[in-house]
Amino acid sequence: MADNYEFSSTPNELVDQLWEMAVPEREVTSFWEWVESGEDPMNPWYENKNYSITLQKLIDKSDRVELERFELPIPPQGRAQGKEWLYRELSQSFSWGEQISHKYLDALRAVFLVRDDIGEYLMWNSPPAHSDAFPPNLDELAWAAEQASRTRDGSLPRPTFSGVEVETRRMVVFDRCKAVHTKLSASRRKIQEIGRARLALSEQDNGKLREMLLTTGQAENSRRILLQSQYEELQAAAQNLLFLTAVSIVHAR
Repeated sequence: MADNYEFSSTPNELVDQLWEMAVPEREVTSFWEWVESGEDPMNPWYENKNYSITLQKLIDKSDRVELERFELPIPPQGRAQGKEWLYRELSQSFSWGEQISHKYLDALRAVFLVRDDIGEYLMWNSPPAHSDAFPPNLDELAWAAEQASRTRDGSLPRPTFSGVEVETRRMVVFDRCKAVHTKLSASRRKIQEIGRARLALSEQDNGKLREMLLTTGQAENSRRILLQSQYEELQAAAQNLLFLTAVSIVHAR
């Protein structure tokens, strides 16, 4: 009887595993770490003809990881159309077709994990008639986090939002999230291009130009880190606002 073999890894994962086996762990790093350190991490391998491992591998790998494509689900305006949209999105759990990101789908599914009294006072067109005190002057991200916490936890003061207010704030945050994603993608590409340009220059007779490229890359990498932090914060706010959207669609009057 023929042996049955089970492969726990995809072909791409197997390639990455072989890559890591071929290179000592101290050599396996990310392209972003190389920009920060200013040291070409693969120099010890340049003269080894048995391996074609260079900084180019890190640059190419940086194209495939860390930043997913922008795929925020966009709910329609209005509760009636929102119900149809929410039904379709939640139905993806049982479909083999293209699905939205799990983190956003989980935010919608959490509509069933709200405080028991939410339906007694939540309104679509206006705030609750007798709402609890709410911290003033919160920015959009903090507002969404506070409202989401109150909506989940019945021991906290009641939330104060309406369905219409969630729609308005959601559009603002989603637009900001898309704008930051665009800037972050451009920053990543710029650093990758700088890395390729520096890689193409030999160290002999190009020291000043390589140093200039490194300095430029490091400055852009600082900007990338800031954009990455902003994008992660906006993604968290987007998840909260999708949760509040689903709650408004299902529970508001």
